[in-house]
Amino acid sequence: MVRTHFYESLDRLQADVVRMGELASQAEQVVGLGLEGRTDLLSAVEADARSIRGLRVDVEARAITLFATPSPVAGDLRRLSAIVKVASDFESIAESLLQVARVAAGRRPRPQSLEPLRAFASRLLEMLSHTARYCETGEPATHL
Repeated sequence: MVRTHFYESLDRLQADVVRMGELASQAEQVVGLGLEGRTDLLSAVEADARSIRGLRVDVEARAITLFATPSPVAGDLRRLSAIVKVASDFESIAESLLQVARVAAGRRPRPQSLEPLRAFASRLLEMLSHTARYCETGEPATHL
C-alpha cells in the first residue's frame, strides 16, 4: 500500500513536469510569433512563466517529501532526481523565454543587433527539445 502511494505520487510529479514542458512550449510558440510591441502576448508568456515557476516549487517540495519516504530504491531516487532536474530546466527555459519576450515587446532595451537574441532563442529551443526527449525516453542529451 505504501509503495503504491509512493509510485502514484511519482507519477503525479512526472505528469506535473510534463505540464511544465507543455507550458514552456506554449511560451516558446508565443515568442516565435514575434512580439513587436504586443503586450497582450507578453502577458501570456509572463503567465506561463509564473505557472511554471509555481509548478517547479510544488514539484520540488513534493519530491523532497518522497526522498524522505522509507526505503526508496535506487531507481526511485534516480527518477526523483531526474524529475527535480527537469523541472528546474523547464523553469530556466521559461525565465529565458520571458526575457526574450520582454526584449521583443519593447520592455527591455533592444540590442543593436538581434542576431545574438536569435541565437539565444535557438539555443533555448534546443534545450527544450533535449529536455522533452529526456522526459519521453530517459536518454540524456549527449551534448548541450
